[in-house]
Amino acid sequence: MSENFMVEINRQIITAITTGLILWGEGTICAKSAQAFIFGFDFRDSYSSQSLGPIPLDTGGNIPGGYGGLAFMDADTLLIGGSAYSPEAAIYQVDLVRDPSSNRIISYSAPATFFANAPGIGSVDPDIEAGGLDGGLIFAPNGTLLYTTYFDNSIGQIKPGSTNPDKFINLSPLGIDPPSTGGLIIVPEGFPGAGRLKISSYDNGNFYDALLLPDGQGTYDISVEGSINLNPDDGSNKGLEGIVYLNNSYPNFTTDSVLIAEYNNNNIGAYEIDENGDPIKETERLFVSGFPRSGAGSHMGLIVDPVTGDLLLSTDSAFTNDGSRDLGSQLVLFKAEAPPPTTPDNNPFDPITLLDLSTGATTASGAVSTSNDVYAIQAQAGELVSVDVNVTEILSGLGYTNDDTQLYLYNSEGDILAFSEDKADSFASRVLNFLVPEDGTYYIAVTTAGNEAILELGDVNQLLGFQETGLANVVYDLNVSRTSLSLTARLFDIALAIDPDNPVGSTLIDGDQVLFVDLNGTRNTDLTGPLQLFVNADENTVTFDNFEFILEFAEPFPSTDINDILDLFTTSEITAIIPPDELIQDIIFTERSLSSPISPNQPLPGQSVPEPASVLGLLSFGALGMGSKLKRKKQFYTSPHNNLS
Repeated sequence: MSENFMVEINRQIITAITTGLILWGEGTICAKSAQAFIFGFDFRDSYSSQSLGPIPLDTGGNIPGGYGGLAFMDADTLLIGGSAYSPEAAIYQVDLVRDPSSNRIISYSAPATFFANAPGIGSVDPDIEAGGLDGGLIFAPNGTLLYTTYFDNSIGQIKPGSTNPDKFINLSPLGIDPPSTGGLIIVPEGFPGAGRLKISSYDNGNFYDALLLPDGQGTYDISVEGSINLNPDDGSNKGLEGIVYLNNSYPNFTTDSVLIAEYNNNNIGAYEIDENGDPIKETERLFVSGFPRSGAGSHMGLIVDPVTGDLLLSTDSAFTNDGSRDLGSQLVLFKAEAPPPTTPDNNPFDPITLLDLSTGATTASGAVSTSNDVYAIQAQAGELVSVDVNVTEILSGLGYTNDDTQLYLYNSEGDILAFSEDKADSFASRVLNFLVPEDGTYYIAVTTAGNEAILELGDVNQLLGFQETGLANVVYDLNVSRTSLSLTARLFDIALAIDPDNPVGSTLIDGDQVLFVDLNGTRNTDLTGPLQLFVNADENTVTFDNFEFILEFAEPFPSTDINDILDLFTTSEITAIIPPDELIQDIIFTERSLSSPISPNQPLPGQSVPEPASVLGLLSFGALGMGSKLKRKKQFYTSPHNNLS
């Protein structure tokens, strides 16, 4: 019979200074909501968005993600890449529905159909590993389709009537540096450089100028004429993808400009252009900033609607936290129309729905989009309260067509006790086994990603309300339960051991930043409120509650005693799935005494275990404004064995 142990955990913050000393500060680590504004500062008052959602496919389901480049066959027919950047990449055709009054695209008239295969040059060259259509898809002047491929750095060409590529151009010998390109466009008439071919590079941040040369066979050769690098001076890579040109008829554009999608940052940069149609780096502004949020798909294709001038953005796939399920891609429409006005909700206690937990469990139903729902429960000290959002219907939101919800648990003072953004298998939210510190009324707020919380920052952040800027739109069931504290519970403090040599700048934490952590790819998961660590001796695993964070030991536990298991942390190797490019830090556990039941306001004196036995080397840390980036095309990587010492 398996013996399970549960460890309750509190939090502290560790900061570092340039001398290498570590400063310990009492406090609570809170998560900040997803960014409230999709658009950059110069554009947020003049532009708005609407998610069109995933595109259904005639053979069932949706066009497989990620979505890639976009091209209009005619005013009401769109071509879009599916299974992007893979050898199975294909182009699909979908008919559009427009609003009769505004002519804006509002939906799809029927499921999409297959149009053509779009693999990379590696499909015909055995010496090159094959990729597939990426963020660029355009019609050449003669009607031939041109598309960029990742990661084999080529341009594929499909002549009218063909369903497979008729020609590939290997870009590497032409001076477009490998590993790979990103997007492409022919500069439209009326802009400087009209008719020239522009190619963006995913891997090196270059924006290439080229000429399109007919080869007499209905396809083209190209001549690369020059390039400009758009990456920042700090050496980071934007991951350039789709490209569109805008003139000064668009709000807040005073001259001809180019927009370039950035896969790695989830940004769209806006640049003025020179006489050749190339971006002027010094004029860069953010048109779209940090949307979609990390893990919810990255920027790929970008195109201008020829009827309305609206912009369409295609996104890469969004994945569950464990990487096991593709939650799909989507199309998002950006329009030159002021966003609907919002009035912040400055009272997180009104209106309230009171839930009855007298039987130990209850369920409520609701619907949220831009706003929030608030519930109240009664709980007693020492109980474990679990709250789960089960999305029953997904509707089209301002930014997302998915189940992206957020969950806040707070007390009568507004102190945030727990926060959840994602489950392991969806973007819905769950708080599992929150340890109630004292008898009283507790509050639950349900909202969607993008509804920025109004906070009073402190040792424990206080919820003052919401900006009412949610980006998803869902119908849900809220399941709330409470249970008694297990007799095997152990209480620990948790802290982040931050390496002062991390290359993230001289300031790790300041008064304007709200911290978040990622555990096993659970994005932006808050560390307020107790966290439980489950140790299963028979299955050789350690599991963190709502983080779904599992450490698998490379050798069996010789004992089912929790103290022996904690001691094993000094010698055992573990494997785990972690996001790449994160700041991998240690988790330090320091055990404290735990009286059961807990009395209100009862102090919990500390009792330390030996530090070497209390370090787990698998935490990724970030600060808002410094969040790290996921590697291109990968959601999770298996780490090498890590020594726990």
